Amino acid sequence: MQQRNIFVLFYPGLGGNHLANMLSTDSTFLPRGSIEQYQQAKDKPHVHFSPIKNLTVQQIQQVDIGISHVFCGHWAEYNWCRLNHAIDRIPNRQILIVKIPDKQTAAHQRMVKYTCQLTDYLHEEQRSLYSIDVIQRMFGEHDIFEMDTDLFFQPSVTGFLDFAQDEMAIGLDRTRCQSMHDIWYNRMVVPLANVHID
Repeated sequence: MQQRNIFVLFYPGLGGNHLANMLSTDSTFLPRGSIEQYQQAKDKPHVHFSPIKNLTVQQIQQVDIGISHVFCGHWAEYNWCRLNHAIDRIPNRQILIVKIPDKQTAAHQRMVKYTCQLTDYLHEEQRSLYSIDVIQRMFGEHDIFEMDTDLFFQPSVTGFLDFAQDEMAIGLDRTRCQSMHDIWYNRMVVPLANVHID
């Protein structure tokens, strides 16, 4: 089986660690999280279980490149790793971009809850940065996928699982993913129903 390394690039608050955890249920990858860890993290506002939570130059320089990984981080973190040539040592890179959500969605509410309310300009700027075109031009990467937050900011994770299978050829453990997602969704997304953000 050919090694592959996926980098989930996401704006803060959009569940990138959760996506990376679910992607790593494919036996190709080093696991990042378990159902038990999700259950035990009831009081945490995140699911950062992997030793490499978000990208840092030091961690990428030390990672075992003999095995396949699912990494996650933000646009600037990937850029810093690229500028320091840490990314160069990681073979068979693929990027999964989590698109900036539309306003008035649960994903947008969680995004601004953990960062700040973006002006229309900054919202569109982030939408541009987290796009295939900009990633190709800025980073020189070409094996890129783009995913809407609608696929997992909902109770069923089937849309995300189908996307992973159909678009990325990754066969995820559907039962484990749904169990992890049930916990994440009920803890991270359901409480947003009562939050009003202008």
